[in-house]
Amino acid sequence: MENNKHTPGTWFVSNFGDNDITITSNDRDTTHVCRINESMASSQFNHVREEAEANGKLIAAAPTMLETIDETANRIAYCIDLYHIPEEAVAMLRGEIDNLNAAINKATK
Repeated sequence: MENNKHTPGTWFVSNFGDNDITITSNDRDTTHVCRINESMASSQFNHVREEAEANGKLIAAAPTMLETIDETANRIAYCIDLYHIPEEAVAMLRGEIDNLNAAINKATK
């Protein structure tokens, strides 16, 4: 995962103002990753604000999820090489590795 082009570090959800949800990095400093502008936020449209906050949390979790997916694919491949696993299971696990790698590529390419 060394060649990633995204902002490094842990990302955090920060709320700035009534209509913005901001994703920051580097231990909550001012490095902005992205901003979700939720211009319809009000008590009348509270569900829209909740959805925007949920989207912000998902975006903020992306670097951790990406790293976890990569580590999981590598561990599965390592176990396939290390242990005597039935061929049917190996084929299934290799398929799962392909799925994990496809998710990584979707996020990074």
